[in-house]
Formats: sequence, structure tokens, C-alpha cells
Amino acid sequence: MYKICNHLIKNEIVVASILFLLPLINFINPINIKQLENSSLFFLFLFNLFLCFIFLLIIFLIKNFLKKSIDNIYLISSLFYLSLFLHNDVKTLIDKININIFNSWRIEKINSLYFNEISILLILLVIYVIIYFQRKFIFFKEIFKTFLIFLVSTNFILVIYNFYSFEKNIDREQLELKNLNLLKLNKSNNKIVKKNVYYIVFDGLISLENAYEQKVFKDPNDILDIKNKLKDLKIEYIPESTSNYNYTYLTLSSIFYLNSPLDEKSPKYKDNAYLFPLMLNKRNLNVLEKKNLTILPKILDKNDYKFYYFGNSWHQCVNDSINNINCFGKSSNKFLNSLEVFYSKTPIIQFTQNLFKYSSKENTSSFFLNNLETIHGVINRDTANHKKGNFIFVHSIIPHDPYLDKNCNYNDIFSLTSYSYSYSCVLKKIFDITNFLNQKDPSALIIFQSDHGWVNKFSSNVNRDDFIYSEKTIINGKLNKNIKKEFNHRASIFNGIKASDECFKKNGVPLNNANTIKFVFNCIFNYDLNYQKNNHFIGLDAKDPDNYGKLFKLK
Repeated sequence: MYKICNHLIKNEIVVASILFLLPLINFINPINIKQLENSSLFFLFLFNLFLCFIFLLIIFLIKNFLKKSIDNIYLISSLFYLSLFLHNDVKTLIDKININIFNSWRIEKINSLYFNEISILLILLVIYVIIYFQRKFIFFKEIFKTFLIFLVSTNFILVIYNFYSFEKNIDREQLELKNLNLLKLNKSNNKIVKKNVYYIVFDGLISLENAYEQKVFKDPNDILDIKNKLKDLKIEYIPESTSNYNYTYLTLSSIFYLNSPLDEKSPKYKDNAYLFPLMLNKRNLNVLEKKNLTILPKILDKNDYKFYYFGNSWHQCVNDSINNINCFGKSSNKFLNSLEVFYSKTPIIQFTQNLFKYSSKENTSSFFLNNLETIHGVINRDTANHKKGNFIFVHSIIPHDPYLDKNCNYNDIFSLTSYSYSYSCVLKKIFDITNFLNQKDPSALIIFQSDHGWVNKFSSNVNRDDFIYSEKTIINGKLNKNIKKEFNHRASIFNGIKASDECFKKNGVPLNNANTIKFVFNCIFNYDLNYQKNNHFIGLDAKDPDNYGKLFKLK
């Protein structure tokens, strides 16, 4: 056995293949597994195997065509592919150099338009240096190969350890429907006057009061001006609103189920099988339908409403007419979506879209926010022919990071971007959308809401990608009291509704996500759904295997 392993390690093609597959190995971790379907993960695995074979075959053909030996050519080529996944990290490094070095020398800053090109050139430069050193120094060839074997080995060990820690601390019981607090709701028998509904979720949009507290706005008069603008547009701004949960997948689940599906008394769960977005796959929707459990697109269909979904890179729209999930323009393919997620931190996606003229932008929230007039005309012509109403659900990634600059554009110079700029850009979109709909669709019911709040300022040593709070969430089985203020910031959300006075008079003001969707159904279908208590529950990411699957009530 030892001889076989030793022989494999010495085989350059074997090591190169493993190196090529390293991004996939790191991608298939407990966090991604709980959010992707098994079929998507299996597709990624097969795709990477096929791509690896094609990649090595091309290198083999080039090597034979050149008739010139380059030491460790397979390893170097695989390393180049691997380095593409560090593309964003290299861009961040360039940005820091740009600010701290070039700016201090009073030299004009590098234009961010060229950050992609500079990043790839730096990667190619490193590859060239490796080739040069291998030719110049005999011992470097073995050192380089040993380093790569060490890199692969440590990554394997880390992945295995993460899975072991995750599985060891998670109850064997999967998330089952019996453990969810779900409604059973039938078609409304009341007379319905069809009104279009626009439910627009902005990811991480804090309340105006919270924005002032976190210094997004420095002048309290700014908040007063915004409230007056909203009032002029007939939007009822609802202060002291909170999200049902601190994570997107849980909060959106509460909207799609018209109820908070989990609380602090719920059994510890292992996966997201019946939570957003996996709840929307056909198999899970069929199970919910058989049990007559309410889910947003299906209950809308029963009431002659067409459900349109505009997503983002995290979850794009996949057309499913049977279950009343409709996309604007071309439907996304879940396998292509998984590839986009996998290669999201590389320049490969942009290159592929430019090469094949492929884009899924028409069914995304960014397209909706910039092309509302086009969308409004097409959707309303379509449903008018079938005498149906429209329910348009939009999940926009802004003001969540990566932040926008003051011109409301993404910018590779991170120092020119901020949460404050992103927040102001969202407010401008809210004003523009409402102005348009007040003219073109005056009877529409409009919701502007967030899925959770935001902790705007972290200390410099905290990585936003790894934490949503500045300290550990749970200590000795309880919420960390040191960061209670951050819990409240994360709970506090923007909540604005345009609806009739009669609707507000009958149903009052909803103070969280689940109650807001109940408010909508009570308004347009004359249901009599009772509101839940305005509780905020804190969940944990799979990075914390000891507590993942538990929920803690914020008091």
C-alpha cells in the first residue's frame, strides 16, 4: 500500500489532477452542501472531472507539439487554474497596494478598470518565475513539487476535519416537515379585486433609525427628509420592524411559508431541505402540495395570481410553470447556476459570458431595478390575457457587500465603496420605483423590506466573509451578551408598505417579514390571518458545528 501511494505521489499527472480538483474539494464543504441540491453537487463533480481530463489532454498535445520539455508542465498548468480562484484576493491586494503605497508616493492611483488584467498578469508572472527557477536551479523542481503535495495534503486534511466536526455535532435527524410550523391555507372564497403586488427585498437594509445610530447618516434631519419623501409617495414607513431571523435563507423561508417555520423550541436540524431556496425544487414542492401545506407560489396560483421571481447570483430564477414559479426572459438552469456560484470568484464567468454572449441578467433583481418599465409592460400584457393578477418577488443583493460607490456602481477600489453609498443607492431606487408605479400601476400594493439588518462597522481584523458579528455568537450555550447591540442591529430592518388606508385600518401595521406577507394576503384575498409575535431568532452557520441547527430567541 505504501509503495502504491508513494508511486502515485511521484506521478506528476496524478498530483496535477488532484491540484486541479482542489477548488472543488474546498467548495464541497458543509456550508455549501446544505444550500445546494445533491444533483447540482453531483453535476459539479462530473463537470470538474471532465474538465480536468480535457485540460490535461490539451497540455499533453501542446507538450508533444512543441517537442520541448518543460519540467512539471502539468503541475504548473494546474497551479495556474487553481490560482484563478485567488483572483479576487489578488485584486484586493492590488487595491491595498494602490491605496497604501502609490497614494503615499503621490503617484496617480491605478485605474480600477484594469484591476482584472493586472490580477491575471500577476498570476502569469508568478507562473513564469516558477518555470524560470526550475530551469535555473535544479533543486527547485523537487522543492516546488514537494510544496504542491504539501498544499494538497493540508487541504484534504482540513476538509476531512471540517466534515468530521460537522457530522459529529449534528443530530442524525434531518429537517423534516413535522418539525416546521407551517400553515394550511386554501383558496380564498371572498370576492377579489386583483391588484398587482411588488414585494421587493433588499439584502441587509437596516431601518432608518438604525442607519443613524450606525452613522450611515450623520444628520438627523436627513432621516426626517427621507420619511417625508416616503410619506409623499404614500409609503407607510414602519419603524421598530425586525426580521424573523438573522440569516437570509431563514427569513425568506418565513415569507414563502407565510409563517416563521422554526423557533427556539424546534428540534436541531441538519440541513436546509425544506428551507429557502431548496424548498422551491420540484420534489419538495410536490411533498408540500400533497400535505396541503402553504407555500407562496402555490397559494397564489390557487387564487389566480402569477408569481414572478427575480433573484441574484445566490439563487437565480428557474422556471417551473407547474408550481407557478415564473421567470422574466430566459429561465436559468440550475446546473449553470451551480457553475456560476462555483466560479464566482474567478474571471472565468465574465470571460465565458463575453465569449458565448451568455447572460442570465433578465431574470435577476439588478435587471428588474433598472428595467422596470419594460418588465411592467410585458408582465401585465401577459396576465391580462389570462385575467390573472401578478405577484412580483424581488431579492436584491444590495446594500449587502460588495458595496457600491457614490455613483451606485461596483468598484474594484474598495476604499471608494461603502455601506453608506449602497444604502443611499437603495433609497434612490425605492423613490424611483414608487414614482413609476404610482403613475403606471397606482392600485398596486408595494413592499420594500429587508431580510435582516446589518452590522456596519467591524474592527479591521474581522473578515466579513467569515462572521456576521464581531465576536462568537454563542458562549456556554447562550447568546453572547457582549454583542447584544450587534444582535439588535442585525435584527432591525427597513420596512415600508404602500397599501390602501382601508387595508391598514383592518390589519394594522406588520412589524416583521412573516406578518408582512400575511398583511398582503389579508389585503388582496381578504383572508383573516393572525399575526405572530414580533420575535427575532438567531441561527448559526455551519462554521459553528456545535450550534448549527439551533435557534436562539433574542430578548
